[in-house]
Parts: sequence; C-alpha cells; structure tokens
Amino acid sequence: MFSRISGAIVERGESSVLLDVGGLAYEIVLPACVADKLPAALGERVTLEIHPTFNLEGNSGRFTFFGFTNAIEREFFEALISVASIGPKTAARAFALPMARIAAAIDAVTPEAIRRLAGRLLSPGLSAPAVLGPARALGAADRFHQALFG
Repeated sequence: MFSRISGAIVERGESSVLLDVGGLAYEIVLPACVADKLPAALGERVTLEIHPTFNLEGNSGRFTFFGFTNAIEREFFEALISVASIGPKTAARAFALPMARIAAAIDAVTPEAIRRLAGRLLSPGLSAPAVLGPARALGAADRFHQALFG
C-alpha cells in the first residue's frame, strides 16, 4: 500500500500537485487547507502522507492519491470517509475548512453546527436540510462522531 510520497513539484493546480518522483510524475489531489501549506515554487521538494484510492472506469482503472502534510490530517480524512455517503472527493472538499474547525463542529454535535458542516460536505451551495434533511444530517454527524471519538 502507498502511504507517503516525496518529490519535486513540477506543476500546481488549484486542488492538485504533480510531483516528479525519480522520473515518474504523480498527480496528488490536495484538500484546500493542505494546498495552502505547500511551497508555491516549482522544483521545491515536498513529502506528503497519502491516501490512495482505486477507481474502476469501464475496463480500466485509475489510482487517485489524496495528499496531506502529516499523518494526523490523513487519519482525520480516513475517519471522514468511513461515514456512509462521504467519499474521498467529498471529504477532500470538506478540508477547505481547517481540521480543528471540522472537529469542533462534530464534537459540539449541535444541530446548527452539523447542518453547516453537512451542507459543506455534501453540497457546497446547499444547506444540509436541502440535501439530506435535518434528521439524516444529524445521523451522519453522529456516525462520524462515533468513528472519530468511539
């Protein structure tokens, strides 16, 4: 299994970085709060903790690597995707908020905090009631809270 990658930045996008690792270039999807921490200069060497996924597309497949600056961010991401209906791309979008703010909303488990968080997780332009309904949003938050805090 892949868990860490080190290489030189050869391209930067809004939500990804292309790393040259021994002559092979790997595209790494970055949550917004992670992308903000990486050096902007091309050629800079970085090391990222990664979470790999494999997607089947017709008769072929494709690896997608999600990158993080440390193992704690990766573990938090993995807890997010353990909740039903939250996949890797949705979890990466959720990281537009700092990890501490997401954890605080989940720890508070107040209906308003969860509605705001669920709305961001599930559809950035809609509130949670429009996407899930308040009861399902609270249920998803409760399952996530259990995944994180036991």
